Amino acid sequence: MRTKRFQHNGSINGSESQTRSVSRRSILGTTLAGGAALYAGGLDSLTNSESLEAPDSVSFLEKSIPELQELMNSGALSSFRLTLGYLGRIRDMNQQLRAVIQTNQLAIAIALQRDFERRHGHIRGPLHGIPVLIKDNIETADKMPTTAGSFALSGMIGDRDAFVVQRLRAGGASILGKTRL
Repeated sequence: MRTKRFQHNGSINGSESQTRSVSRRSILGTTLAGGAALYAGGLDSLTNSESLEAPDSVSFLEKSIPELQELMNSGALSSFRLTLGYLGRIRDMNQQLRAVIQTNQLAIAIALQRDFERRHGHIRGPLHGIPVLIKDNIETADKMPTTAGSFALSGMIGDRDAFVVQRLRAGGASILGKTRL
């Protein structure tokens, strides 16, 4: 059985382009792991704020990106746990702040994929596994509408990533959601 590979070519800071590939099996494995996690604990287990703190009581809220990378490299924190933690924080705080318009329904699967890559020695860049929020006027191919805060554009779902999103993904970031302008 032949495994098809999806190619991703990109350069960072004008350096020579490198080819990276992800097999269908690794994508399927990540998707199945996410599905198993949902099945085992249900949807509430993903957003239960008591279970969101990383192992060994590592708090990630006041950490810088280099500190988060250090925690993830040491195994004290994973992109999956970090993403769940930020989703829980959005759930808890967005009622008052109303800053986040939508979260990415693929964020957990992307976080699992980044953890898989880290375990296999593939670090995309300095943002590897870091969830980020972007403004709602930036187009993504994650099936999130790009509305720029307008109800008239509520059904406009992009089919490509904006340049800034391409660069964020090349650096390893995962798009967690979209914020108000």
